[in-house]
Amino acid sequence: MDTETFSARVLQWHEQAATLALHQYRPWVLAQLAEDLHGTSAFWASGSLLSDTLHDLKQHGALDNAYPSEVRSQSLTHWLHGVRAPGHRIQFSCSDDLQSGLSTIVVLERDASQPPFNENEHNQLAMLGPHLLAAWRRCQQLHVYAKCVLEGGDAGALVDRFGYLHMTDGRFYSLLRRSWPLWGGTQLPAELRDLVASPSPQVIGGTRWRAAVADGLVLLTGRPLGALTLLKPKEQLIALSLVAGASYRETASRYVMSPNTVRNNAARIFRKLGVRNRQELGLRLWAGHIEHAV
Repeated sequence: MDTETFSARVLQWHEQAATLALHQYRPWVLAQLAEDLHGTSAFWASGSLLSDTLHDLKQHGALDNAYPSEVRSQSLTHWLHGVRAPGHRIQFSCSDDLQSGLSTIVVLERDASQPPFNENEHNQLAMLGPHLLAAWRRCQQLHVYAKCVLEGGDAGALVDRFGYLHMTDGRFYSLLRRSWPLWGGTQLPAELRDLVASPSPQVIGGTRWRAAVADGLVLLTGRPLGALTLLKPKEQLIALSLVAGASYRETASRYVMSPNTVRNNAARIFRKLGVRNRQELGLRLWAGHIEHAV
């Protein structure tokens, strides 16, 4: 593949990321790769090095459940790093960004009746791989944007069936921390993992959550309910902390601010919502949120 063809292919991937549906994009890209590098078959998998149970390479026969766990773990490591890849298989693999904590692998294979891949073809896939993943992330971002911002203003994220985050709308983390102030990492809180496993509308912590399957992933969206929508993001965090029983000092420590800042924000919250104390604040925050659950 010459430089002009290479550039044209990468540009095409990014252009199609804005037009193809999420479920169409990866099969289309794999077909393009197989055509360019003369592969008989191609597949795309993602998962975690920390646990082979999270890795969908098993769906492609790359990991055999019949082997002991330590053998499967070693095999997974070899796949992700391309160790001892046979001549009729080439692959690109990398760790995703910190947001997902997952690894991605793209594999091309040839029938044994065909000549093995040469060094030049290995190098071409290695150069195409990062562009491929960048275009895929753009496709995911546009999908989340279209479903969340354009169709109702919800915050959203693409997650896998185990609750690991793949792509998020910028507001999603703030929404999570309203109900789980100490949450962190790349996997959803347990209550939302249950929702992803069995999608149905639910209200948790004053937020309406919905889950819908999207190209093997799950689009999880959330919208705050009740009086929370009248408060700014920092005010929402403080209000929820105070209603949960935390002191001003505990709230200040939790969100890295001074106790005076918490007191000033609490006074502003009380004025905005027309309440006089924490008890009234709690009633005001959750009033009417159940009937908006679905």
